[in-house]
Amino acid sequence: HLRLGGIKQWYQRRVRARLIELKKQYKFRIFLDESYSFGVLGANGRGLTEYYDVDRRNVDMITGSMEHSLGSIGGFACGSSFVIRHQRLLGQGYVFSASLPPLHASMVIKAMDFFEPGIFAKLQSLCQFTHTQLSALDTITVTGHPLSPLKHIRLVDDNSEDALKAICTEARSQGLAITVASYISTETFPKEPSIRLTINIE
Repeated sequence: HLRLGGIKQWYQRRVRARLIELKKQYKFRIFLDESYSFGVLGANGRGLTEYYDVDRRNVDMITGSMEHSLGSIGGFACGSSFVIRHQRLLGQGYVFSASLPPLHASMVIKAMDFFEPGIFAKLQSLCQFTHTQLSALDTITVTGHPLSPLKHIRLVDDNSEDALKAICTEARSQGLAITVASYISTETFPKEPSIRLTINIE
């Protein structure tokens, strides 16, 4: 097990190193969306760059939504001073017409006050445990990374939306809040119905 883990880590490091080499050789930029990983992965909840030990200077821009782990609205973008100055220059009209309300900005700042290493280790442990337990059931399939707090559950036999809704109704009657994932009717690639389960540390 340790040997396989070491090989996996070595492989991941080689892939990351090669990606950075190609970036520098062909002058392309790396933009990383941390919407679902910020506040979840890494010892301090800083996302994929922390989890995979990637030097943030090699990522041109990191973006993310504040809807998920921060429970607010809006989003963020960070990167080198050159990139951010460019964004400010070209995005002023939009920023000043649709800026984040002060209440929500205060909510985000307060939420980040709770970002302590202990809670991320606990969350990742719960996510791993839940994923393992659900994957052991032969009547359902579970998708999502084992460390992700977001899981999609589908029935092996009758995976109809009605069957999933019946499960959600029964779960709510027993104090478990789960819901059937919703998608817009005009999806180019329609998604298979699923129950969306989100894990927290409470």
